[in-house]
Amino acid sequence: MSKTVHQKMHQQHVEWGKATDTWQGDISQWKNGLEAALRDLDAIREAMQDSLVALEHHADSVWEHQQRLKAHEAVVCEEAKAASNQTDKAWAETHDAESSRHQRLGDAHERIKRHQHGMVAEVKRLLGKMMEAI
Repeated sequence: MSKTVHQKMHQQHVEWGKATDTWQGDISQWKNGLEAALRDLDAIREAMQDSLVALEHHADSVWEHQQRLKAHEAVVCEEAKAASNQTDKAWAETHDAESSRHQRLGDAHERIKRHQHGMVAEVKRLLGKMMEAI
């Protein structure tokens, strides 16, 4: 026995209803996924802001180191002009302290450089992937 036109239309409507129910479920999941991704992006933004603040502190440390270096160099030059072959013991200790500080600052700079390059590269990679998907 064959189905009537109305029965065929009704069956098709039932199938369409199931499909749209599935689509609504998909849309709900996608919205949840995007909302979670936005929260993740907020966390990324916050971490990047923290990195920017830390970078400003590092810049301050480098500037302070430059100022101490200039002051120390000025004293060494004065000693050289005075033809003194002996460096004041306190200034020699200051030089040793600056040498240690310079090494620590250089080590920190290299860590920051690796972190900075990695972080920015990952953000650019993510942006590129997202633009490909759009």
